[in-house]
Parts: sequence; C-alpha cells; structure tokens
Amino acid sequence: MKQIITLIGLLAIVSGFGYSGNPVHGPLLIIDTSGANFGAIPNTGYHEHTFTLRNEGDAMLHISAVHPACGCTVASLKDSLVAPGGSTDLLIRFQENEHWPGGFQKEVSIASNSRDSSEKQFWFYGRFVAPSTSKIERTRTFIKPDLKGRTIVVPAK
Repeated sequence: MKQIITLIGLLAIVSGFGYSGNPVHGPLLIIDTSGANFGAIPNTGYHEHTFTLRNEGDAMLHISAVHPACGCTVASLKDSLVAPGGSTDLLIRFQENEHWPGGFQKEVSIASNSRDSSEKQFWFYGRFVAPSTSKIERTRTFIKPDLKGRTIVVPAK
C-alpha cells in the first residue's frame, strides 16, 4: 500500500513538471492605437490618421470587415490579408461637424479571424476647437493712373 501511494505521488510530481499547457495557435490581431488621442484640432474639414494593425500570431490573419460606428468616418484598409509577423495600415478619415464643437469619441470595429476575438473595437478621440480668429483675408488691388499721370494702388472695398 505504501508503494502505491509513493508511486501515485511520483506520477503526480512528474506529470506536473512535464505539463507545458496547450500552445495556442492561429492569427492574433493587435491594433496599435498610439496616436488615438488627437487633442485639440480645428473645427474645419476632414482629418486623417493611419493606424497600424499587426498579426502577432502564427497563421495568416484575414480582416474581413472594418466598420466605423458613425457615418462621418470612413475606413480604408491597405491589405486584408496579413502574414504572421506582418502589418497593414488602416487609414481613418473623419469629418468634423461645424455645429458640433467640443469633445468627440469615435469607434471603429474590425472583424477578423483573430484567435482571441472575432471582432475588436478601438476608439479615437479629441476635441474640436473653433478655427483661429486670425484669418488671412484676401484683398484685390487695382493699379490706375491718378490725375497727374502717376500710377497708384487702390485697395478694393
């Protein structure tokens, strides 16, 4: 009986040391969100930023869809297939709304075959501020002769 208990104990110790866990295989999508805080940006026109998507897995990553949550945002993916250790660019272009000053936060969802999640989200954010009040005004000038025949410059009104 003592030999059986010793044998069971040795088997438990040996099997515990030999266990390395099940290795996880497959593609792994990593989204580099550095630069996701835009800070204060002018409340005019379109703004763009390129995010990097990496495959840190050991199989081909297939990005099947990119969905911005808002209609004012457009996403353009450079490559939908990313090799292990590779990366691709995701260009995000969004438009401000001149009637919407202040903070913003926008979400983008990415569908893929990543082993940890079939859909991942990230956010970018910032604050729209009014454009600078020091605008450069364009003026037209006219050149014409005065009564004595000299050339003068007359600013347009």
